[in-house]
Amino acid sequence: MRFLNKINKDEVTQKVMEKDFLLALHSNSCDSVCYMLFGYELDSINDILNPKALTTRVIQSAAYFNRMMAPMDNGLMLWRYFPTPLYKKLKKSMDDVELIPKREVNSRILNESLANGPGILNNWIHEGCKDSKTMITLLSDLLLAGIDTTSYTLSFVLYNLSVNKRVQDKLYEELRLIDPDVKKRIPLSLETLARATYLKRVVKESMRLYPVSVGTSRVLEEPCVIAGYKIPENATVITMNQVTCRLDEYVDQANEFIPERYDSNSGFRKIRPFTTLPFGHGPRACIGRRIAESSMYLFLFRLMRSYEIEWVGSKPLGFVSHSLTEPDGPLLFRFVPREL
Repeated sequence: MRFLNKINKDEVTQKVMEKDFLLALHSNSCDSVCYMLFGYELDSINDILNPKALTTRVIQSAAYFNRMMAPMDNGLMLWRYFPTPLYKKLKKSMDDVELIPKREVNSRILNESLANGPGILNNWIHEGCKDSKTMITLLSDLLLAGIDTTSYTLSFVLYNLSVNKRVQDKLYEELRLIDPDVKKRIPLSLETLARATYLKRVVKESMRLYPVSVGTSRVLEEPCVIAGYKIPENATVITMNQVTCRLDEYVDQANEFIPERYDSNSGFRKIRPFTTLPFGHGPRACIGRRIAESSMYLFLFRLMRSYEIEWVGSKPLGFVSHSLTEPDGPLLFRFVPREL
């Protein structure tokens, strides 16, 4: 989260923010995931405007890959029989995503002295794992899954806060009580974050309105009847949570951003657990959920404790769904420092 210290101070960071804050969020997510995987941050905000930089290629390739997975999984799927143009582009994107994992795995297998400190890869090396192909595949998957999902989720959280001053002010008061002196920042442990109950409700409410995935999909192992429709075996069924979570039938004032609804004493009707499933459900639920939630809480805590955020876009922000749900335009915010 180095770039948080550069807001309104660093020229490169300022240019990125003026162009599209999503670029900064991508950089932050890439750095966070790389720290978890490899034990160090890349500080990729410095390179995000350079299309030839390694981290920029990884970030852009991950976004392209996630965006094009839906077209790949639908239609005639001719790529199963010969390499179509889209298949070739996706393969090139995945090759770019693998650049950092390949570099880190190969260097640390050759020189185990480099495998010091935190990081999933270092743990594998110390446990004696030598299967470079498997490690590169797993690390690439985690990198691919972690950058866009967190970035898009944070995009909508920040937008919702920027256009709901009441919620933003209430969140700030909570964070100020937990961390009263920004100059003497308290360590953000799990115990500290546990006290930030309104922060968690803000994130949860934003994910209800803007889930990063349209829903959870499963392939039926046997035929069944759903709402009077006979669904054959091997059909793909998707729970359209992106729709159900915005229906007044299931959620009070469903299209309003009201984090208080998750307070049991608020008077709002309790939301059924399967109405909104931002991290999926069951054996195939998101394995990185706790890591993703913690990283978002840490980021939002530091950012919203220090800055008031204002939306300066010319129109309201909407969303578009490909494989993931993402903003339909640039993120244009103004960050006003809070009084210390």
